[in-house]
Amino acid sequence: MTSKINYTKIKKFFKSKLAIVGISGGVDSALTAAILVKALGKEKVVGVMMPYKKQSDIDDSKELIKELGIVGKEINIEKMVEPYLSIFSENKLVLGNIMSRIRMIVLYAIANSENGLVAGTTNKSEMAIGYFTKHGDGGCDVEIIASLLKTDVWEMAKKMASKNCWPTLAKIANKIPTAGLWENQTDEKEMGFSYEILDKYLSGKKVDAKIKAVILKMEKRLGFGLLINLMRFYVMILIKTQHCDHY
Repeated sequence: MTSKINYTKIKKFFKSKLAIVGISGGVDSALTAAILVKALGKEKVVGVMMPYKKQSDIDDSKELIKELGIVGKEINIEKMVEPYLSIFSENKLVLGNIMSRIRMIVLYAIANSENGLVAGTTNKSEMAIGYFTKHGDGGCDVEIIASLLKTDVWEMAKKMASKNCWPTLAKIANKIPTAGLWENQTDEKEMGFSYEILDKYLSGKKVDAKIKAVILKMEKRLGFGLLINLMRFYVMILIKTQHCDHY
């Protein structure tokens, strides 16, 4: 893994403010929370669980919060989603995006009330193809892992778990990636290719021509407006420097 996280820059960015991060039960949010703990201290990190109705793997999120020693909050978003069901009940993609945006509303409400900043959990692979919800999980004050490809995220999470004796983080790092927006949804099924293939492409390596065409189509779909948003993100991203700290 060539990318590193600059813990010093993270600390300077948050200053005296709390870091508010959504904990989904997936590796991106788990690693983000772990990095924030290392950079700021566990007392400065708030992990927020936002299930819709019942979340089958919410115990992973609870165990991670306990393992990291951070403050945990649980807010079920079912009642916030209900008003939209009668209008968009047949379109699971629209409902999934609504859930993502409601979760970001919740995170910012907590940040506003507790003098905090919202930490994003989008990785470099997802950024590159626009695999996030604009004004949802794509809305935050700073992206913590956007300099890491998905395969880097897995690697770093496993190494941090081993070094710090965090078995829940290790368990989460081995789960099938899913945004949990609807039943049986997985990232790779929705994208149409694996993260390993996507990261090979993003690293300049050769991939199957058909898959490359799909990835290129997703990149082009971002459009100029979203490109501006991505540029804004990259200004905030805590990228690798010559003086990076290691995990």
